Amino acid sequence: MRREFQSFDTSDINKKSGSQLSQGQYKANAYEAAVNYKSGSNSRLFARLNHSYRFANTDEYWGFGPSGNREFSGELKPQYTRAYEMGYEQLINQHALSMAFGQSVTQDEIRYNPNFFRNSNLSDDVFRTNLSANYQYTSTSGGRLAIGGRFQRAEFLNGDYAGQTIGLVPAAVYSASWTQALDARTKAGLSVLHVSKQSYDIAPESASGKEQMPAYTTADLFWIRAYGKLVTKLTVKNITGSVYSNYGGFASVQTPGATLTPSYYYFPSDPRSVFISATYNF
Repeated sequence: MRREFQSFDTSDINKKSGSQLSQGQYKANAYEAAVNYKSGSNSRLFARLNHSYRFANTDEYWGFGPSGNREFSGELKPQYTRAYEMGYEQLINQHALSMAFGQSVTQDEIRYNPNFFRNSNLSDDVFRTNLSANYQYTSTSGGRLAIGGRFQRAEFLNGDYAGQTIGLVPAAVYSASWTQALDARTKAGLSVLHVSKQSYDIAPESASGKEQMPAYTTADLFWIRAYGKLVTKLTVKNITGSVYSNYGGFASVQTPGATLTPSYYYFPSDPRSVFISATYNF
């Protein structure tokens, strides 16, 4: 169990909004209870109840409007989430399987509203459901295959937008990877990720009739080599050069000529990229 107090004293002064002040104190509670049951020599069942909270981050108190002026979020209450999860895990020789199902309800969720260019507490509760399954196989030759899938949905539970889905929550996410040991010090691998369509980040009052963000698939290659205590890694991300975005919204967008036009917009992800890293263990 946990109980936290947070005092806040925020202010903003700019030409557009003048002087705005926000002062006060919030308190929040969190608790969790879980049980694990060993159903066999290599299997277990588990269940978990959870009540958590999140205070606003400092930068969530401000946004930027289309003209470049700051938009002050003002007082942001902590958000609360009540959740439960249950699952099963099984290990059979070189095979491992796990499944989990969970649901949660979030109150006063802190979320960005593109219509007002700032964060606010949602007045309606958000209901989330998710089901995940993962399989892993380890071969005697030093290879490892991992396959996973997650199905999820997030929607308003009550209020004017009850049943309407929340933006930026793909209905399904699939992943697969293969890692192969080449020798005692070297291994290489390939990972593939597919993300299904999802709603744009849109203010709930403007979401009706809007399109969905396109689904996308990416693939990464990696090579790992150990030199004693030094481990190096070479990664080629997005090897196919896919053009995609994992964030997009709909709002008034400033076009060339400084005009505001309602439009979809994207934050593009990285193109094909090469990363090199090294880790040394003392």
